[in-house]
Amino acid sequence: MRGAVNWRDVLSSGRDGEMVVTAEQFRRLALSFPEAIEGSHQKHPDFRVRGGKIFATLAYPDRKWGM
Repeated sequence: MRGAVNWRDVLSSGRDGEMVVTAEQFRRLALSFPEAIEGSHQKHPDFRVRGGKIFATLAYPDRKWGM
């Protein structure tokens, strides 16, 4: 799943002009970073690099969010 991902190809406009992605699009973008791996903490998927440092979390604080 590695390779360059252009964020403009992942994001789409939702209602009111906000930018939205699906969980799978979020996952694809996060895993496109070098050395990124998927893990989990507190029952939420997360994405980590070097030494397990978390740089993104999916479905937190609720299922509609990723940060």
